[in-house]
Amino acid sequence: MIIVPGIHVKIFAEINASSRTKNRLIERGKSGFTVKQVSESVSALGNRPAILVMSISDMDAGREPWIGWLPRDEIDVTWWEV
Repeated sequence: MIIVPGIHVKIFAEINASSRTKNRLIERGKSGFTVKQVSESVSALGNRPAILVMSISDMDAGREPWIGWLPRDEIDVTWWEV
């Protein structure tokens, strides 16, 4: 799948994912995420490839959306199916 800013995606944790990644997906991923940016090297994640996502469920609940980086090697990204 080609990941580009603006698309609505569902994200699953890979078996080797860190507890941080798994927790973010459980806490914030109920309604999926909007991709904000794709990077080949994010210094905060040890220069790993990652995507910056924004939580849709927070916006749906009237809260400020969570925005954060998720490492590409810890996640599986698919299109959001309605």
